[in-house]
Amino acid sequence: MALSSDALLLLARRAREWDCGVWQAMLERPAELEQSLPAFDRERVAAFRELFASERKRVALHPIAELLRRVIRATDYDAHVLSLGWGERRLANVHKLIGMARSFEAREGRDLRGFLDQVAHLQDALADREAEAPAGDGQLDAVRLMSIHAAKGLEFPVVCVADLGREPNLRAPDLLCDELGGRLGLRLQRLGEAEALSTLAYEELREERRTAQEEEEDRVLYVACTRAENRLLLSGSAAFERWPAIRPGVAPIAWIAPALVPDAPRLACAPLPPNGLTVDAGGGLSVRCEFQRANAALSGSADRGKPAQ
Repeated sequence: MALSSDALLLLARRAREWDCGVWQAMLERPAELEQSLPAFDRERVAAFRELFASERKRVALHPIAELLRRVIRATDYDAHVLSLGWGERRLANVHKLIGMARSFEAREGRDLRGFLDQVAHLQDALADREAEAPAGDGQLDAVRLMSIHAAKGLEFPVVCVADLGREPNLRAPDLLCDELGGRLGLRLQRLGEAEALSTLAYEELREERRTAQEEEEDRVLYVACTRAENRLLLSGSAAFERWPAIRPGVAPIAWIAPALVPDAPRLACAPLPPNGLTVDAGGGLSVRCEFQRANAALSGSADRGKPAQ
């Protein structure tokens, strides 16, 4: 069903000339549009118009994930993806998108526009163009930036995992539901009161959600750390003078640093050799620990630093 580049350009130009969207042009002025297209493209435009119109009529009948599956089946998109470079990895990303749609609908309800907006936001935030178009054969002597999810299944001689001082976002929406258990939780804001009122099974569902999110954060971090073949670099900021207590939702650096170097909270406040400290972890492994205290004039606080293991 793929159109030629010339046909795509012509569709965009005609839509601009007629001051309408491409779909509106295809739907309302098909004869004028197809006159300038070769037979090959005319057939595909007609097939797409029929498919898209049919799916639009049925869009309210299917979950978001099923809508994606229907489009993939109708266009043989999975076969096309597999024919490209890194095809299996690209197809895995397609299945991941379907999983995201399922999770979004379970959490936020059936909001197709909301899901599309979320995907666009994540695409802008993660900026995973490196992962979508890998350089060369993967052996290029260069630094590659990618999200942890994109790195799953890959290995590199040296891996750097940064920003471990950031606490995960464990906030819960005002409406929580458990489809399998039939439970519902709602948080209401009453007029004149600062605190919201939790009703039904909200507190129970929020705790279950928080636990699941924490477990997922740990799994993602495990994936990141196990991508390293020879050397793993971990870095994150922490308050040296008041090292964060290990608790649910704490930043990973708070427990990773003491796990690798048991005296890390105390060492962070003590003078260290200029070249850092190396600890024998056993099994032929060693941990090198360096603490860099942030400039108080720039950071606004004299007790902030960046420990790196």
